[in-house]
Amino acid sequence: MHKKVMRKEAAPLLVAVIVCIVLLSASMMPALASDPVYGPGNSIMAVICVEAKEYKDYVPHYNDHFPPGSTVKVYVEAEGKTKKDMTTGEYKPSIKFTMRGTRPTGATFTASTSSSKLTNHDSMLYKETYGIISFSVGKDVAIGDYRFRVEATDSNKGN
Repeated sequence: MHKKVMRKEAAPLLVAVIVCIVLLSASMMPALASDPVYGPGNSIMAVICVEAKEYKDYVPHYNDHFPPGSTVKVYVEAEGKTKKDMTTGEYKPSIKFTMRGTRPTGATFTASTSSSKLTNHDSMLYKETYGIISFSVGKDVAIGDYRFRVEATDSNKGN
């Protein structure tokens, strides 16, 4: 009878330990290539794509594997302060997207794009804009994890 009491008390503890292990494992897992990643306050969004064409017109990559010699495309969005274009009269954001990364060997790389692309034609003080950053995975590079960070700089705001 003493053994049965210990098993009843140990069972909830074992379940709690298993749940903690599962939750910790899930929180440490990196995002899949197709998961959008958001910056602080959703100020910037980036997603690895198979194809990206226009504002919100992209196809997320289906996994996190890229064969040697392929091109990785990263669709990015951010909101920026607008400035009136004196030629067209339109209010345009001006964002520079910069990506800094590390290859499996530890070597670093950068890629960037700038965008003043309009997503609408109103005269709002802030507007979203988008860009597409591309970088190549060399044919003779080491296989492994590529880590990168995308930053957005608002040229109209000065930061």
